[in-house]
Amino acid sequence: MSKNNLNLNIGAIEEIYSGYDLPSQDFPIDSVNIFMFSAVTWNRHRIHYDHEQAVREGHKGIVAQRGLLGNFLCQYLNSIFSGAFIEQVDWKVLKSAGPGDTLTCCGKTLEVVPGEDSDAAIIDLELVNQSGELVTSGQARVRAIKETDRIKPIRKPF
Repeated sequence: MSKNNLNLNIGAIEEIYSGYDLPSQDFPIDSVNIFMFSAVTWNRHRIHYDHEQAVREGHKGIVAQRGLLGNFLCQYLNSIFSGAFIEQVDWKVLKSAGPGDTLTCCGKTLEVVPGEDSDAAIIDLELVNQSGELVTSGQARVRAIKETDRIKPIRKPF
C-alpha cells in the first residue's frame, strides 16, 4: 500500500480497479480527541482519559478506543471516494495507540464486484503508526450511493 498523501478524492468507485493502491491519509491522535470520542459514545472506561488508571491496567498511557480507530477508517474512505456508501467495515486492533501517535491510513482495492445498480469495491485497510507498526487492519465494502440510501424528511400535513 502506498504512502503518498496526494489529493485524496479519487472520484467514483467505477474509476478504480483490483490491485489499486489508494493514497494515504494521516490521523494525529491527542488526548482531546480520545476524551471527546469517549464523551460522545458514553464510554466511561478510565483508560481513555486517566493516565494512571491506564498504566495500572497495563498500558503505556491513555489508549484510543477501538471505535475511534474504526472512525478513522470511515473518514478515510469518505475522503477518498466521492458519493460513496460504506456498506460494511470490519477491523481488528492489533496494537494500542494513544496521544502523540500519528496513524497513517492506507488502502488497496482487493476486488471490484459488479452489481445491479453499481459496482462495489472491497478495500483492504491499514492504520500504521509513526514507527511503521501495524495498529489496525481491516476491510471495507463501498459502492456508489443509490437514491434509496438517501434519508428523506417525512412531510406530514398539518
